Amino acid sequence: MDASTFLLVLKVVQDQGYSRAAALTFLIYDILALLEDEIELIWRKKWSFTKVLYLIERYYGLIAVIIMIVAGALPNPSSKLYAHPTHTKSMNQAHLLPQL
Repeated sequence: MDASTFLLVLKVVQDQGYSRAAALTFLIYDILALLEDEIELIWRKKWSFTKVLYLIERYYGLIAVIIMIVAGALPNPSSKLYAHPTHTKSMNQAHLLPQL
């Protein structure tokens, strides 16, 4: 991998991290801003199908972003799969370029 490809990969990874952090920040802000109303209108009511759907919809995005952040922080063993010695140099680098 040449230096320009390496720098491009680092830039993409950095941008993804910033995007995930921004999404998490927005979701937490939204939840905290409406928490008082949610406690009064949702949490104090009896359990119902509508309440379950609301809670799934409300917190699915938060859970998904947290999972993406945690998964992004873990090492990626699949990158070693692309480094098979029979692949050419261009095939090894093709998976590193961002898909536009």
